[in-house]
Amino acid sequence: MLDEIDKRILMILMENGRMSLTDIVGKLKEFGINATATTVKRRMDAMAKKGIIKKYTVQLDVKKVNYNYLSLLEIKIDPALVSRAVKNLSSMYEITELYIVEDEYNIFAKVRCQSFDELVRFMEKLSRIPYIKELKSHLVLRPIKEEDTYLPLIKEARVKVTDFNEDGINEIIMENSKLLISITPNKGGRIDNLILKETGIGEVYEALGILYDNFIEEGWGVYFSNKKYDAKILNSYGDEVKVSLTKILEGRNVGKIRLNKIITLKSNSSEFEVKYVITNLNKVSQSVSLWICNYLNVGGSVGTEDWLYLPIENGTYVERFKPIYSGITWPTYFLKNFSRERYKNIFKREHTQLSKDRITNGWAAYYNHNTKEIIGVLWDLRKVALVKRYFSPSYYSIELVFNTVTLRPNESKEFQIIFIARRGDWTDIYSRWVERYGETAIQ
Repeated sequence: MLDEIDKRILMILMENGRMSLTDIVGKLKEFGINATATTVKRRMDAMAKKGIIKKYTVQLDVKKVNYNYLSLLEIKIDPALVSRAVKNLSSMYEITELYIVEDEYNIFAKVRCQSFDELVRFMEKLSRIPYIKELKSHLVLRPIKEEDTYLPLIKEARVKVTDFNEDGINEIIMENSKLLISITPNKGGRIDNLILKETGIGEVYEALGILYDNFIEEGWGVYFSNKKYDAKILNSYGDEVKVSLTKILEGRNVGKIRLNKIITLKSNSSEFEVKYVITNLNKVSQSVSLWICNYLNVGGSVGTEDWLYLPIENGTYVERFKPIYSGITWPTYFLKNFSRERYKNIFKREHTQLSKDRITNGWAAYYNHNTKEIIGVLWDLRKVALVKRYFSPSYYSIELVFNTVTLRPNESKEFQIIFIARRGDWTDIYSRWVERYGETAIQ
C-alpha cells in the first residue's frame, strides 16, 4: 500500500520526472513532510521495484495505485456544441484522454476510476449533461498497450499552462475536484471559462468573461479589456493554489496606477477568492474607483429559467431574466459621497436606470431553475458603492463599483471578491456571506 509520502513523491515526479532528490526534498517540506534525500531515494527505489514507477516520465501501474476500472466512451454531441463540450469534458479528472472523431458519435473518451461504483456514478453524471445526446460505454477487460501519464492520486488543487481555448495562445488553468477556471493573461487577465465539474457546464459568457477590470474615471472597457497582464503562478499545486496578474494603467484621467489581482483556489472547494491591490505609482495623489464586471451564462446559456437575487431594503429583489438590453444600478448603504457626475458612467449608460432601493448585504446570485446551478458573488459591503445588473440577449452581468479611494504616492488599497459556483439556491449564497462578512449586515 502507498502511504501519503509515497503519493506525494509520485505527484511531484509526475509534474517533473527529472527533478533532483534535493528538489524533491524541498517540495516535500512545502507540504509539511520532513524527509532526507536518502529516504526519498529509498522510497523511489522501492516503488520502482514494485513496478509502481515504470519509468521516469512518470508512468504508473494503474492497478497498483488502485485505478482498476477503465472505460472507453462514445459520446454523441450536436456538432455546433462540440468546441464548448470538449472544454467542459476535459475539466473532469476521470477523463484521462479525449478525442474529437469523424463519426456519428463524435467524441471519444478514456475514463479511469478507482471502483465500479465510481464509474457508474460518473456515467450517471454524464447522462444528465444537456449537450450529451447519447452515450455508449465500453468497459475494458484487459488493456494491451497504454500509457497513462497523470493520475490524480491526491485530490488537490493545481495550476497548469496550456492552450485550453485552442487559439494558439496559452491560458492559465486553475482546477480542483469541483471547478475549472481558465484565465487569459493576454486578454485583460479575465476568466473566460468557469466550469462546474458536477455538471460539465461552463457558467460564464466567454466573449467578455468575469473579472473584467475597469476604472470609472476611464470608462467601460477602455484600457484593460484586451491588454496583456503580467502573470505569475505563486502556488502550482496543493491544498491552495494562487495566480497573480498585474497591469499598470496609463489612462487619460489617471496614470501609473498598478492593478494587481491574486486569484486563490482551494482544493475541494466550490468557491474561489480574488484580491485586488491598487497602488498609486504616480508622484501626486489620485482618486480612483475600481469597477469590476462579471458576465455570466449560468447553466451554459441564457433564458427565462434564469433568475437574479439581490438583498435590498424590505426584502430580497427577485427578477426573471429577459433577453433585452436593460440595466439597473443600486446604491449600497455604504456609498460614500455620492456624486452623480462621478458615477454617471455607471447608471446613465444606455438602457440603464438608477434604483431608489439600496443594497443591504454584500452578495448577489444568478440561479438556473432547470439545472439548479447557481453563481454567487460575495463582497465586503462597506467597500462597495454601487451594484449593477445588466441584461442582454446573450448574457447577464453582476458589476461592482467600489467606493472611490484617494491614494497618496506609493499608497495601496485592497479589495476582495468571492465567487461561488455550485448546485443549490440563493439561501446558500446568503448563508456563506453571513459566515464571511456578516458583521457588515444592515439590521
